[in-house]
Amino acid sequence: MAELRVQVSGRTVEVTSSLYPLKMAVSPRDCRGLGDEWESPGIYILFGAPAGSIWHVYVGQAKELRKRIRQHRKSTEDGTFFVWNRALLVCNTGSFGFGPSEIHWLEWRIHGLLLEAGGVDLENKQIPGEVPLGAASQEDLEVFVGVIKDVLVLLGYDPEGHGQQVSTQDDEAPRPDTTGVHRKLLNVVDAGTQIESTVPSRPATATVDDTGIRYQGKLFGSLQAAAKAITGYRTNGWSFWGVRSDTGALVRLKDLQGSTQNGPAAQDTRNARGQRPTATKRDRRPSRHGDARSTTTPKKMSEATVKKLLARRDAGATHAQLQEEFRLKKGSVHRLLKKHGYVDSR
Repeated sequence: MAELRVQVSGRTVEVTSSLYPLKMAVSPRDCRGLGDEWESPGIYILFGAPAGSIWHVYVGQAKELRKRIRQHRKSTEDGTFFVWNRALLVCNTGSFGFGPSEIHWLEWRIHGLLLEAGGVDLENKQIPGEVPLGAASQEDLEVFVGVIKDVLVLLGYDPEGHGQQVSTQDDEAPRPDTTGVHRKLLNVVDAGTQIESTVPSRPATATVDDTGIRYQGKLFGSLQAAAKAITGYRTNGWSFWGVRSDTGALVRLKDLQGSTQNGPAAQDTRNARGQRPTATKRDRRPSRHGDARSTTTPKKMSEATVKKLLARRDAGATHAQLQEEFRLKKGSVHRLLKKHGYVDSR
């Protein structure tokens, strides 16, 4: 079994493994004590001060760890990044170090580990994507993941000690807070919204709760955790779950994240949330490309495209939105709707 060796230098703590070429450093926000050897590639985890039982955490990767941590420190001082008070840096001390694919995979793996654990408010705005990696490489890196988890325990946070599923017994206290990822979901759909699996082979229905995803009487802290309970493996919850729009279409939550933008996904978001569609200034103003983009006429549209346009009209899309979306010339939308009885011919 690998032993962790700890060396303290000022306010910086360096941790190495007795068996594996892995080196970690726990650094305060001033980054003092990080020598030139930390200008190496690897991953890092930023920790904010715990608020009750909730930890604020950010997971990232860098080609030069020390330089990247200092950039985050400046961002914190400028108020453009969450306030963190210590960082965990991880690098490979082997002959070849970490390659780009290995770093990306480790970032994705640690992000998923913390995402599935309870008591974590992940500050990442984007979820790292999984990178293809050989089975042998993944097996080696999983050993490193185990060592990183041991260091997290030393820091006072045990990912394995926080169950993702929360009992719904009446005699238990509610969760003290919800994760940052779930708060982002509540910005897209309201609590009480029913969500459905978008994977035909894995049918399921759940409900968005104030503090998580309720599925079969259990409360999960994130979309990913609820999806994993159904599939048996980690998957992107934003793609796995969807909601029904007014037209009956099942729209992925991933597509609804752009609800502040115009287009079909934005319209379906407003329909799913029960909001009245409105035309924005962008809807009303002509395209800056002029007629260069508006080259389609109703005569050139296929029957399927016409049906799609009429469905979008039924969903509440404005003439300006339809003109922009289907690249129709000015007045074509009116003539098309008139032809199909949407506009009085008188």
